[in-house]
Amino acid sequence: MAAQIVPFTPDLLPAVAAFSKEVWARPEDEAYFAWRYLDCPSQIGWLAMEDGACTAMLWAFRRPYQIGDRRVTCLDTFDWFALPSRRGALLGIRLAQALMKRPEPIVAVGGSAETLGLLPRLQWSTVGEVTPFVLPLEGGRFGAFVERRLRIPASVGRAIFRATARPWFAAGGGARRPGPGAQTLAAAAFDAAIVELYAGERGYALLPVPDPDLMAWLLGGPASLGTLVLLRFVSGGDLRGWSLSRVCDAGALRDATILDLFARGDDARGYDWIVAETVAALRAHQPDTIHATASAAPLRQALQRARFLPRSPLPVRWWPGPVTLPALPIHLGNNTSDTAIFPHPTGRTDPA
Repeated sequence: MAAQIVPFTPDLLPAVAAFSKEVWARPEDEAYFAWRYLDCPSQIGWLAMEDGACTAMLWAFRRPYQIGDRRVTCLDTFDWFALPSRRGALLGIRLAQALMKRPEPIVAVGGSAETLGLLPRLQWSTVGEVTPFVLPLEGGRFGAFVERRLRIPASVGRAIFRATARPWFAAGGGARRPGPGAQTLAAAAFDAAIVELYAGERGYALLPVPDPDLMAWLLGGPASLGTLVLLRFVSGGDLRGWSLSRVCDAGALRDATILDLFARGDDARGYDWIVAETVAALRAHQPDTIHATASAAPLRQALQRARFLPRSPLPVRWWPGPVTLPALPIHLGNNTSDTAIFPHPTGRTDPA
């Protein structure tokens, strides 16, 4: 029987769970699947179904973006994957075409080699790129690298890093507060006032705006996903910016990822302050490495001043739907796709 492309509905959860268990190293308990696929208020999924089994899927979060002077609901794609045995059946193309029939514009950041090659052929445009950054702090990954490449024990490589490089990386940041009353406030719940930070922003072609319902879902996720660190930055009694980060164990190492970080008004001093305070809060969790991603110049420059190292950039693909992007820069980080819940708590990475 030919594969049928259908939207996800709750009765298809067993098929989705079976697919996930077969192809991904992710949690397999019922509570996780319910949270991941049923509880999220802002996602849609398309499945390829064959004889009652899911053989391919494509998911997207629905979330608001500031596009110049407009607030537009867009789709962020993720989990676009087919069973290896069905790769030649063009199921990925059929899933993408189903998603492209929806009225919302679609954003796709990075992806597998297949995805990067396919989207331009489907007439998606490239509207910019994001740069991943890393701040190595403990040398665990450096030790693993030298063991793999030079056959030197990882413990020796880690010791070399700590004796030579760690003091330099640890000395980054340290930006002064923008005023005597400036405060960094930790929060356990998302404050809807954060959304108001974006109200006057008109200078970006793509700027993800946090969605309170999606934030509440994320913050209410299972403990196995790690620790979420939500910070608000106040100066002169006014909210100036915010950041959201995740700390999780990845195998034998603990990593931290800055998921979202925004300062009102593109203030360089404000970005330096928020980056420095976010790094300080994350270092309390003793991560081996802190990860970040940025496209906008103010945040990229603040990360580099804090001694984050840039890595190879990733393209940002765009399916416009009825929306034309203005000729402005983009402001994206790790606040797209499913980066907030990746890597998964098994400590292994997905095969694709």
